[in-house]
Formats: sequence, structure tokens, C-alpha cells
Amino acid sequence: MGILNRTMEPSEKLEVLSSTFNGPTGVIAVGATLMGCFVPSAGTLRGVAVTCQGASIVPTSSVQIVRFIPGAGATTLSGIGASFLIPAIGVSGFLSVSLVAAGSAVLNLLAGDCIQVILGVNSASGVQLSATYAKTQDIVSRFGITS
Repeated sequence: MGILNRTMEPSEKLEVLSSTFNGPTGVIAVGATLMGCFVPSAGTLRGVAVTCQGASIVPTSSVQIVRFIPGAGATTLSGIGASFLIPAIGVSGFLSVSLVAAGSAVLNLLAGDCIQVILGVNSASGVQLSATYAKTQDIVSRFGITS
């Protein structure tokens, strides 16, 4: 039987979400919005990392959170990560995106939020987005499923 009355350590509350994107011909067009990781339970965004398989010129991009609000529809919370360059994995590895200051309300996530990447200038192929967030509660439901 599992331990029922135990508080999880901070590192045990971390969860990593990942998404990979490819265009119809492998290349993702300039200006594309890449709807990425859906957040399964409430938490605080701790980090975002991006990379790509290849690019002719380093693409610029930004990270946003999209939240559905009943009556208002999809609302974009911008200002999470400023414009940055996506490095190619074979050349520069990955980039840890600089987020707004810790403690900012913008970093608070709700179940169902979506973390997205928007390509600014230049195209890329094989874009990978990973986000780490700390769950608010030890025992959570994921998208309303508890067991």
C-alpha cells in the first residue's frame, strides 16, 4: 500500500511536458504558431527549453500561454519569454528560455492551459518544446481524470 499522508519534495512535484513539430515538408513556415504542451493540472511554470533539427538561418521565436476563459474564448498571456533565437541541436544544443521574474502571476498555470511557440523570422524544422512546471498540489487530477 502506498504512503497516503506524505508531502512530496519540491523535485517530486516537477513535471516535464514536451512537444515536437514538423511542417508538411519538414520545414515549419515563418510566422507559424505551434500549439504545444497542454498543462494537465495547476502549477507554476519553472522553465522552457527549445531546439530544432535544422534551420538555414537561426529562427526567432517567442513563448506564450493560451488559456480558454468561458465567455471570452481563448486568451493569450504574453510576456512569458521575450523574443529569442532557436538553436539547432547539432550546432548549439538547446536554449533555456529566459522567463519573466519568479513570482510573477503570468507563470501560474491552470489545467488546460497551452504553452505555444511562435516562429518570428526564418523557418525551422523539427522544433522541440519542453516545459517544466511545479504542480500546485501533491495529488492532482489530470484533465479531470483522478485514477
